[in-house]
Amino acid sequence: MNSTVEKRKIRLSTLVFICAVALVVFTVVISSVTSVFVTYRSSVSSANATLDYKVDVAVENITRRTTALKNELMIEGTNDAVRDESLSVAERSAILDRAVDHSDYLEFTVARADGVTYNSEGTIDISDREYFRKAMEGTPYISSPLIQRLDNTIVFMVAARLDDGAGVMFGVIPHDMYHKVANSIKIGDTGYVFMLDKNGTVISYPDVDAIGAMANFEGLSEAEGVTSGDAEYYKALWAVTPQIISGEAGSVEVSANGVRYMLAYAPVDGPEEWSVAGIVPKSEMFASFRTQLKMMIITLVIMIAVGLVLALRLSRMFGRPITIVSERMRKLADGDLHTQAEFEAITAEFSELRDSMRHTTDYLNNYVGDIDHVLGAIAEGDLDVSNSITYVGDFAGIEESLKRILEKLGGVLRTISDSTDTVSVRSEHISRSAQDLSDGSVSTATSIEHLSETIAEITGSIEGTVTETTEASKLSALARKTAEDGSVKMRALMNSMQDINKAAESIEKINRTIDDISFQTNILSLNAAVEAARAGAAGKGFSVVADEVRNLAARSSQAAADTSNLIKEVLTAIGVGTKSANEASETFSDILKHANSVNDIMSDISEVSAAQAQRIMEMSADVARISAVAENASSASVELVEQGRAFETHAGALARIVATFRLKR
Repeated sequence: MNSTVEKRKIRLSTLVFICAVALVVFTVVISSVTSVFVTYRSSVSSANATLDYKVDVAVENITRRTTALKNELMIEGTNDAVRDESLSVAERSAILDRAVDHSDYLEFTVARADGVTYNSEGTIDISDREYFRKAMEGTPYISSPLIQRLDNTIVFMVAARLDDGAGVMFGVIPHDMYHKVANSIKIGDTGYVFMLDKNGTVISYPDVDAIGAMANFEGLSEAEGVTSGDAEYYKALWAVTPQIISGEAGSVEVSANGVRYMLAYAPVDGPEEWSVAGIVPKSEMFASFRTQLKMMIITLVIMIAVGLVLALRLSRMFGRPITIVSERMRKLADGDLHTQAEFEAITAEFSELRDSMRHTTDYLNNYVGDIDHVLGAIAEGDLDVSNSITYVGDFAGIEESLKRILEKLGGVLRTISDSTDTVSVRSEHISRSAQDLSDGSVSTATSIEHLSETIAEITGSIEGTVTETTEASKLSALARKTAEDGSVKMRALMNSMQDINKAAESIEKINRTIDDISFQTNILSLNAAVEAARAGAAGKGFSVVADEVRNLAARSSQAAADTSNLIKEVLTAIGVGTKSANEASETFSDILKHANSVNDIMSDISEVSAAQAQRIMEMSADVARISAVAENASSASVELVEQGRAFETHAGALARIVATFRLKR
């Protein structure tokens, strides 16, 4: 017994210990995880904000530098001497060289509108260069890295149109100009900023040789002498190049050589469509987060250790009393009403728990003894017994229940005794009624079977009707569609008739104009004949011409009259045709209206037929259920006959049993 108690105590103590530890660990872990999550999110936001800020600073510096270069070039272009062709080439070159001395440019040159330079020794055609075309369009422009034709060096070209539009002023800047601007932006320990043009060509990069090669990252990854690690890094940058040069700002993560990098990018304002990107290893941006994470882990371990110590002490303080009480409750559940729960109470609550267990055991022992006495007497057939003690509290209900049991049981037995004869007579009547019910159930089942067959035939007919109405509805819809097409075509015919009518009216106006011209021509010919007569012999030739003109005017007038008559006939025919077309259009409208009505009626018939089919199916299911109920009733009636006979036999046996009890008077 003591060994069992000790084992149970160890299990309960362990449970208390585990619960306390779990609570401490859960609280600490949840708070730590929450803190780590918040810190991580804050670190991510801070890292992204820092990287975006660096890129924005680089964009601002590059924009400012680009604007300064363009402004400087346009100021130099306002000097009339640089495009004064009355000066020699040497004089113009000297002027441009002096301007270079106090600028960031390596060289200034001027080109005519056709793209041919004229300020240097010899001429060069730059009309095919993009920077020249952009400048001629009025947009100051800086080229991507390109090879200068004079000495094959890699440079940038800055171009701007001259004030008079007669040519372009362009200057040369060194290829590392923007590298210096971008390299001034530092991101972490190893992060940096680089620039790409709209085609992905590298403009600035920490590796100056990459700029000199005029390459993109794909070309750098395939260059000779590139290590496999650098090649993988360049390929990773090439994969995100389309995003960088998309013209939008954003951020992305890339991986190369097992290292995760954070990359942010933004476009540079200007017609060059350059883009700036900043990249830095993710580990550098999250160094402070890792330090905080280590401190949180150390704090977590310390708090868990303190929680373990507290949990162990709590388990020892509460383990033994709870174990003893638990063991006593188990014995009580097993029917032990005599053993007491004895333990040293370390708190007032435990003392009250021990006393309550003692009182509970004593009360239960008294109640169970009295109940045993009453139930034993009932088992012996003595229903004249009563309780020997008074029940208190909720147990008073047990006392009342015992009294009601005795009263109810006595009343039931007396009622059973009085009703035995009546039951015997009634059971005989039940048997006869059950037989009649059985015969009627068989007849009902037969009628229901015939009804089910009739409903099945009706269902088949309605389904056929539904199919036919569905087909009729489709044909009606087709007819309505045909009527709609006819109505549309009639409207088109009406429009064509109206156009023809308008054209005929225009022709009639033209014909009237021709008639007027003929009339005026006739008058002119008469005047010419009068003048020819006055001229005598000298005017005979002119008189012949006047006669011909008069004849021509007469024929024109007759032709105009004939044309007018024909047009009137055409207009009359068009009027008749328009009237007929209007009547046909109205007829088609009526046909369309009736077709819509027929289609609506057929749709309603189809819906009603479908609803009738559904209701017939539901009625068929209901008849099937009624048939099943009728069959069950028939089976139940047969069983009821048998049960009535058995009931009559048991009623006699019950009367003999009731006679063995001693009832109260």
